Amino acid sequence: MVNRDIDYSTRDYEGFRQDLIDLLKQKIPEYTDFSQSDAGIVLIELLAHGLDILSYYNDVVANEVFLPTAKDRESVIKLCRLIGYELSNATPAKFYQVFEIEPQETSFRIPRGFVVKTKATDTEDSVVFELDEDLVIPAGKTGLEQNEEGEYLYKGIVTQGYTIRDEVLGTSNGTPYQKFTLSYYPVIEDSVTIKVNDGVIISTWEKVNNFIDSKADSKVYRTWVDDVGRLTIEFGSGRSGRIPNEVINGILATYRVGGGEIGNVGIGMITEFDQKIAGLKATFNPYEPLEYGHEQESIETARIKAPAQLRTLGRAVSRQDYEDLAIQYPHVLKASAVEGEDKHSIYLYILPDRGETMPQEMKQGLQEYFRARKQIGYDIFIENPRFKYVDIVINVQVFQSELNTEVKSAVEGLVESLLELGNMGFGEELIKSNLIGEIRSIQGVRAVDIELSDAVPDVDEIIRLRNLTVNAWGGVEGETARY
Repeated sequence: MVNRDIDYSTRDYEGFRQDLIDLLKQKIPEYTDFSQSDAGIVLIELLAHGLDILSYYNDVVANEVFLPTAKDRESVIKLCRLIGYELSNATPAKFYQVFEIEPQETSFRIPRGFVVKTKATDTEDSVVFELDEDLVIPAGKTGLEQNEEGEYLYKGIVTQGYTIRDEVLGTSNGTPYQKFTLSYYPVIEDSVTIKVNDGVIISTWEKVNNFIDSKADSKVYRTWVDDVGRLTIEFGSGRSGRIPNEVINGILATYRVGGGEIGNVGIGMITEFDQKIAGLKATFNPYEPLEYGHEQESIETARIKAPAQLRTLGRAVSRQDYEDLAIQYPHVLKASAVEGEDKHSIYLYILPDRGETMPQEMKQGLQEYFRARKQIGYDIFIENPRFKYVDIVINVQVFQSELNTEVKSAVEGLVESLLELGNMGFGEELIKSNLIGEIRSIQGVRAVDIELSDAVPDVDEIIRLRNLTVNAWGGVEGETARY
């Protein structure tokens, strides 16, 4: 039963202190000394302090059970799993790699898994890459041959990271839903191969998203990734998914470790190799990355993508469905869907997570992605974003003239950060009052005035900064601000 005499809205020290004093007056009317030196008041204040701390942690715990307010990555991961969404782990950079060799009488083979790396410095370690597939250079060639467009004819794809081969995960105990965690991280998820020794043969098992459609003898497993990129595999129950046989050290994993922006090195930076192959002279990466490396998915992104996945259920009907499905596609940062004039076409504007325009491969991939999800009879056109460029003039009065340079630099950095590509969404207006509020929070700023060109974009446009002018001057103590 709720006690109506307790004010459950009290959440802070002052409120708890006053409630306790009021209760003391009610229960012990003859108590009259409420000075801070009184022993009873000291005890009340200690109790109020403790209640204030408990109230804080109560709020923290309450926030962690809701996706929009959760701040702990582990909490977000678990909440997303409740609706069938898994945060993506770090992904590795990929490059075309060219190898220079001494001309051979027979074809020259550079094996899969061959390690190349950047040159280490006093402050940075080498970034390691591995060749994805065997590279064969025909007899009599040097590996440096190019076509008319200047593209190298013989090049292999290297992926950042290194391979852990046949790591022993442990022994099955015959119970349902056994879990085993890989030793090294962050794991590149699509590189994982799980093999199980059943006492007769060693077979490769298949990864599934869940065990719903798995039979009792299905050789399947599913995976979980924790907040730091460690990967755990889980086997079935014996009814949905087979339980591995109890063979000593019978569960093995081969996988790659790496990923993240560390692999986004410059052209011509991957030049080192340790393994000596007779005839191999040099190696280098002549082009920009084939695929950029990305860090593990942020909790901010997950808050957007997880509900979007739940809303769409894998099909595109409304404009919102197209946008929700688009942001679930790899490397899509922002999306805006616009209905065509014929009402049976959708123009989908995409901002990739790197750069202003999509690679052609990404465009083609999105077309295939939506072909299986859109309504029959509807056409979809994948477009790069349009940009609305704005000019901003900011006049700042500071409290002291010696702060002019410091404040000016801080204001420039703030505005450039706020309008950095990816921070503004399609059709999102730049509101002057919000910008003034952000600038006023900078230490030393006394007053702000802003001149802003048209900053109302269309639904297919994103605001970008064209010109920024910041004027700052010092104020005189006691002087009235100009604006």
